[in-house]
Amino acid sequence: MDAYPKSMYKLNPNIAKRIFANIAHDERLIDEILNDKSEELLDGKSERIVSIYLFLDDIRNKLNKLKDKIMSYDDANYILNIMILVNSEITQYYMDKAQKDGRFSYENEYSQSSIIINYIKVIRDDMQRREKIQEIYPNKEIIESKELKIVSECDLSIIEKHLEYLVLINTLMCMQISPFFNDKDRIIAEWFLCCFGDIFTNCMIEGIYMEPNTSYSEYENGSRTTTKMEIFFSQSNEDRYQLRLDFPHDDKECIHFNLYEPFKIAAYPIDYLEYNMLIKQYGDVVKNLFFHCGNRMWFKSQFKDYIDLNFTNNIEARKALLNLFETHTHSPVCDNSVSENDMKNFLNELFSAISIMDMSHSRYLKPKNIDENKELEYITLEKNVRNAAYKIDEAYLYNLQTGTIPAKLKEDLANIEIKLTNVLTEYYAKYTHEELNDLSLLELLMLVRECMIEHS
Repeated sequence: MDAYPKSMYKLNPNIAKRIFANIAHDERLIDEILNDKSEELLDGKSERIVSIYLFLDDIRNKLNKLKDKIMSYDDANYILNIMILVNSEITQYYMDKAQKDGRFSYENEYSQSSIIINYIKVIRDDMQRREKIQEIYPNKEIIESKELKIVSECDLSIIEKHLEYLVLINTLMCMQISPFFNDKDRIIAEWFLCCFGDIFTNCMIEGIYMEPNTSYSEYENGSRTTTKMEIFFSQSNEDRYQLRLDFPHDDKECIHFNLYEPFKIAAYPIDYLEYNMLIKQYGDVVKNLFFHCGNRMWFKSQFKDYIDLNFTNNIEARKALLNLFETHTHSPVCDNSVSENDMKNFLNELFSAISIMDMSHSRYLKPKNIDENKELEYITLEKNVRNAAYKIDEAYLYNLQTGTIPAKLKEDLANIEIKLTNVLTEYYAKYTHEELNDLSLLELLMLVRECMIEHS
């Protein structure tokens, strides 16, 4: 689809109303939009949402056609161009919002997809290189190898997961302005958009889990029954987190977000103003406690350990900083004007809208049944498998073209063999070392993939 926002689609508002009312994926609706000849125009906000809706549908259709295939240069380039258009529209939304609220700064980042865009660029450029090598060696498996097939499967999964997050963002944008939702729904949608815009800048979304029905879950017993939504994501530095939406529980009387990293509770990041005030109050030592990502300063994983080591003689600062961490382990989602029933109604509307989308990587499961540590481990495992397959295939290409493999790449392959063996013998505990001794790297890799599929 060769189209650009505000240039091709002069959309009939009656068609847009059907999107805003249903927020549904409907091929007939797509055709009606594309074939509409009316003269009546949408306002800018509505046109943006409908344009994003169409672009996301286009990417989704392209990805569906690539199932069980290897992504070519042309495929990657096509997806890249549409993703850039989607990103520019969503980025413009966040920039407009920041300007309206008086918070706009050229130093801030507003893109929600810069990492995935760069990721797709790497895929595209690599496939262009491989296709040229294939022309030189027409009788060799260059772009149809088993290793590259694994790489492509992982790449498609990674892109699809982020695409589903963009569907979530577009749905929230729709709910924010749609006349078919009440004032509370529109207010909550705006709060979610602001939070996600802050947290997920320079991130890739790895999975979304939603409570199937929030109306009855409070009657259940057990831990984490107050959790209604979970989003797993990784940052540009490859740190992995889980963002959790929780209703009031224990001594926490407000609806709030929790952050979780592998095997420990994390704290919600602070803004630059609060960070600079801490430096002014406690000195440059504070810089060792945080790292920058997106538009916020994040608590380092070793935050408490560092304070234990470096603030033994400053009891006041130690107490204040530890209290800061504890305070930020629960971040209020909204103010007291929104009741629990308001939030439940909103979430049911949101989850209902998203449930009819084609979101195969998002699950409508009770979050209390999700093992967050296994999910976070799986994120790393999937990327390690992708990188292992790429390295094995890269060694094949080197040997094909030069008759040798660089020493560093040989070292990488040896480490990959150790890691794959450990995954099979220790993480999944399905094989013994003796059973794996005579297997090739590719065979080890295929066994790991089988285990991942079996346990997903």
